[in-house]
Amino acid sequence: MKKVVLFVMVTIFITSMAWGQAETRDLLDGNVFDAFNVVPTESVESYTSFGVFGSMIDDFIHVNYFDPQVGTFAFMGGIHDNSLNQSWINFGFAKTFGFGYLGVYYGGHLVNAEGYREKLDADNKDLNSLYEESEATWRNSIAVLFGTRNIGAFRLDLQIDSVTDYDNDNGSGETNINPGLLFGITWGGVDFFGLNPYITLGVQLPTARIINAADDDTSRNKSYTRTDYSGGFFGIQTGVDLDSGIWGDLSLIFNFDNSSIGEVAAPGTGSTKVNRTWGGDGFLGGIRVGYANTWDAGRLSFGIGPELRMAFGASTYYLTDKENSDNNIELKDSPTYTNFQLQAVFNTGLKFQVTEKFNLYTGLGLQFFDFQSGSMDLTSGKDKYHETEWLFDGIEWISGQLQFGLTFTPIEGLIIGADISSFLGRFFTVNPATMRASTVFANSNANNTGDWATSFFRNLSFGLTVSYQFSGSGSGSSSSSDSDSE
Repeated sequence: MKKVVLFVMVTIFITSMAWGQAETRDLLDGNVFDAFNVVPTESVESYTSFGVFGSMIDDFIHVNYFDPQVGTFAFMGGIHDNSLNQSWINFGFAKTFGFGYLGVYYGGHLVNAEGYREKLDADNKDLNSLYEESEATWRNSIAVLFGTRNIGAFRLDLQIDSVTDYDNDNGSGETNINPGLLFGITWGGVDFFGLNPYITLGVQLPTARIINAADDDTSRNKSYTRTDYSGGFFGIQTGVDLDSGIWGDLSLIFNFDNSSIGEVAAPGTGSTKVNRTWGGDGFLGGIRVGYANTWDAGRLSFGIGPELRMAFGASTYYLTDKENSDNNIELKDSPTYTNFQLQAVFNTGLKFQVTEKFNLYTGLGLQFFDFQSGSMDLTSGKDKYHETEWLFDGIEWISGQLQFGLTFTPIEGLIIGADISSFLGRFFTVNPATMRASTVFANSNANNTGDWATSFFRNLSFGLTVSYQFSGSGSGSSSSSDSDSE
């Protein structure tokens, strides 16, 4: 009995060093899929119809969906993620040349940097800085698509989204260098008897954190530096689109080991070398399959996009120190963690042609189920320990209220898209979860028409996209469904 109690106590201690216990994880909410796609843009048509309808804003930089005869195309807007910096510039350009097709996307704001330095010059002697700090934020995403007639299309994705911090207090400080450098290359754009495959290879460089520790023996005026690396991974994603509307893809992500390399100050005696590695997520994988199709009935178009998603991951936690043998920490009985998630959704979209210049979009997303499980296994001698946690979420609407998008074509080739959900929400709301439609005219603070109008238009916002196709055979908008499989 004592042996069992001791084993359980050791297990709890070791696992608390990692995550504490087996736990379910929403793998599909991370970067299992499309980890190397640096383009966050989505058209109003796609966003408000749950991806069922789309436009060239969604297609111009996609290796399987771009129009090689687009002519000249440009757009701005289309970011719906509020976590992105509001000053992010977001635009794209595409053109048909004699040698092929070129599409370019840029999003970001180059760099924002600031710093502070405090220094003392005593008796005309240049002393070390008393205090110094600086910070630079880089936010840039670039994607380039080159389409050829014979060997398909190639797309390059590059992202620099990082913060560099430097903090120095009399020679002792640290520097966080997060290169945030993500690189991916994709090939596709070919048709093999109705099959349109693609493959993506990419890598995310680890974050580097440099820590400077000053020696307490100031007579030696010496410091030691250690660098911690974390957060790096590489991966592959491949998939295929069928002319029938069926599509699927597979993604595998392999994480680099975390590590610390360098020296740590040992006051009065010198330094202690550090060459330490520790594990986290070993790999993540995912499989998606779906179907996409639309049908037209006069001015009304209807589309569906059912999708089945599966994600899985495994990792073994360990910690080793190759240099410091006196304080070597090594987990010989390393706990292993596994996670699994299975989810099924059904998206529907509607498009209504109000006039020749106005189109209205809306849609619904229904989750049929979401199953998640997590487990932890540990073997110590002849003893084995296993822990499992799981959850199941049944049928529910993905969005509590209907979303609405409107496109306006004032002249041929120019399309202005607006997410008018917030605007229409001032008049009425439709909640599919409760099957309730409500008007929203009441305003207790309105004493007259002017007060009501002021309150009605206060904080009103629209998600906008503007695109223009100068020439070419493309239509500037499509009713075909986007599988978003890249």
